[in-house]
Amino acid sequence: MDVNRARTAFGRCRPWQELVRICLSQLDGLAGNANAGIVFMADPTGEMVDDILFHLKAETGIEQWIGAAGRGVISGANEAFDEPGLALMLIRWPDSDIRLIETGGVIPEDGDGLALLHLASDTRF
Repeated sequence: MDVNRARTAFGRCRPWQELVRICLSQLDGLAGNANAGIVFMADPTGEMVDDILFHLKAETGIEQWIGAAGRGVISGANEAFDEPGLALMLIRWPDSDIRLIETGGVIPEDGDGLALLHLASDTRF
């Protein structure tokens, strides 16, 4: 996988295990040297986020995942709205360009929240 070349997958069904299997089968080993994953989950899939992330990490070998959950997801011409759905993107970025920041405790667990972080590309930490 070239730097900045992404692989994508989409699925909608129940249970979540089948949903993840469908998405991973579309990637069919294409994770290659991807070092980051982006996952979008449509409700009620988001309720299983910990299980889904554990499974994605184990199956792809990718440790760094970011994403979101909401009422729906769109991937290309596909969509899942008010039904279980999953959209995945695997990408390879230069290792020096990736740094995930732990947000535990920043967004309240008992309510809606939003965290937005933007840094200039030359920011070093």
